[in-house]
Amino acid sequence: MYIITLSTKIIVNNGFDQNNQFIKVEPNLTKELDGYEENELKECGEDLSDHIVINGNTISQQTPKIVQPDYAIKLKYNDESSDLTAESVFLSPTKLSEDTLNQLRKEFEGQMSDGLGSIMCQKLEKKYGVNFNFYFLNSLKESTSELISVKQILSQEDNDIYINQIMKKMNVEPMVTAKRKRNKFIPGIMLLLITSVIIYIFVK
Repeated sequence: MYIITLSTKIIVNNGFDQNNQFIKVEPNLTKELDGYEENELKECGEDLSDHIVINGNTISQQTPKIVQPDYAIKLKYNDESSDLTAESVFLSPTKLSEDTLNQLRKEFEGQMSDGLGSIMCQKLEKKYGVNFNFYFLNSLKESTSELISVKQILSQEDNDIYINQIMKKMNVEPMVTAKRKRNKFIPGIMLLLITSVIIYIFVK
């Protein structure tokens, strides 16, 4: 299983100063946002994979399918740099080509600027009363590829998560949950077998 992580920096600010530079807020607020998850799409049974289109199809409908784990976007705070980043993670059973990764980066950029990322920033601005700006939208650099990180690593630990997410999209009960429910009947079956053996011995 391959884990693809896309991330980009968010500037939490109170507007611009006379030199057109961000007036950054105190680090306490950005620290407070560490771990925040945007799951509005999940509440509708969807995630970003249902809205990202590559080669004419959403990546959740391609073969093989590319899906997300438990969140669409997560905010992470870095203590060393004091940076706040927005991160989205995708799971793929096969390694993605450089061309596909670049297309995924462009789709992620679109989601951050005009899609779910924009909705997330609006909700946070309303709650905290400050501005949330994606750095790549306010950079003078022509290319955003340097400002949106894309990492792809091989992992053996997320196979079950991938399968469960696929099953959810197919409206099938997740594998782990189904297994847990089946195990509830094991004690009852064992008790019935033991009772039957005792009765057989006693009658005999």
